[in-house]
Amino acid sequence: MEYEMQIQMYIAAQSNLTRATDDQISLRRVQESMQQQYAEKNSQVNRWGDDKINLERRLQQVVQILSRLGSSVPNCISGVNSAANTAGQSFRGVIRCSEITSASLGTVFHTKSVEEDFHTASALSSCRAEKDRIETEIARLAASIMSMEQEMQGLSSSIAAQSSQIDELNRSISNYQEQVNEYRQYIYML
Repeated sequence: MEYEMQIQMYIAAQSNLTRATDDQISLRRVQESMQQQYAEKNSQVNRWGDDKINLERRLQQVVQILSRLGSSVPNCISGVNSAANTAGQSFRGVIRCSEITSASLGTVFHTKSVEEDFHTASALSSCRAEKDRIETEIARLAASIMSMEQEMQGLSSSIAAQSSQIDELNRSISNYQEQVNEYRQYIYML
């Protein structure tokens, strides 16, 4: 009777060992899949981060252009127009001809403001639209990066949990292997 009990214990231990080994293999596959997903997500976050940095640089350039079109260029234009008006007044005061009306230098050399000139007004409008588009894209990338990093944290936690389960299964496999070896000795001794 003891021999049959040893055989049953051996079979049970062998069954437990097989089940634990199968579970371990399955968990390793799941863990490898999660690690691959994590690597892909990390790669995507890095690409988005690079895109975001490039857009931030471009935004700085656009803001710099807008700043120039909004302050230094109008100031220069205002200075040129003022100088032309002053020169025109001086010109009229110095040269007088009764039969010929002298042209106004202020009118002749008038430079259109940024808003008055079609090309600069169009450039200003395009820069403002580009600035808005870039800011929107930067915000979208930042939100995507944050969301992906949260997913990566979840995956990281799951990978750690899988590792813990695999370690526990490794201990169980060792114990089951010892039991199988022990019962095998009893079976062959009897």
